[in-house]
Amino acid sequence: MRHEGWSIQANERLVLAPGPKIGFEKGILLDTINAFLEGHQPIGKTLRAVLTNASTLEEAIPLLEHTPLASPAYLIVGGLDNGIVITRDRNGVATKSQDTSPFFMGHEPVPPGAAAERVLPHWFLATTNYDPWVTMTNATCESEIAGWTPLKQRECKEYIMAVYADNHSCADFCQLYSDGRAETAKAQMNALGGSDNVTPEGLFHVMSTPDVLNPTTRFTTLMSPASGMYNTTVRVAAATNATSNWAPRSRMQAQDLRFLVRSMVTSIPQL
Repeated sequence: MRHEGWSIQANERLVLAPGPKIGFEKGILLDTINAFLEGHQPIGKTLRAVLTNASTLEEAIPLLEHTPLASPAYLIVGGLDNGIVITRDRNGVATKSQDTSPFFMGHEPVPPGAAAERVLPHWFLATTNYDPWVTMTNATCESEIAGWTPLKQRECKEYIMAVYADNHSCADFCQLYSDGRAETAKAQMNALGGSDNVTPEGLFHVMSTPDVLNPTTRFTTLMSPASGMYNTTVRVAAATNATSNWAPRSRMQAQDLRFLVRSMVTSIPQL
């Protein structure tokens, strides 16, 4: 088997699930349980299998795009001279955005190829925990909602309660849209001036720039299949000073529930 080397990072992708009476977090949990019952695999077990069996980036991509997963995810994959960001749902490459409701402004169809975007012909891609094709940001979402009439705001809140059994305001749901990390990362990468100027130190600087580095960042990892470089920096200060607001708390609660289900349903071999 010929090994050329490739790297992968899996990031959580929160996709709202309808949960009348039970709430969207339990709705997400039920979707995850149902996926396990249908034979979908945990992300960690899938990545282990693909890393073991795929010797090149091109061999890995179809497996990462089509293997049924228990949870949605962003898969950031690097090769010797190219890379790809794969936005996944449980069945394959994503066909819908994180916000599955038609009420909010950021609900956009997935453009062709946007859920499996190659680095080339770009010289870099920057992605966080938000669908890269959605142009709505947290700030613009909040601004637009602030201009709504009281009637429209009330209808929105009633919709959230009916579909998601949640009493948060519509503005809280704006946290489904970019919080500025990806925009800051793109600006910092463009400031490097091109691929010829990229160094591990430069990339670490980008990853250490607020808001790319935020209070909930736990670690920063740099990987290079071409050079074999691998470095992980644990962000102790960021973890210690983490703030608590609605969106990260909801993500963590949903994530903790999924981890509990995984421990009950399947046993994942240690790497």
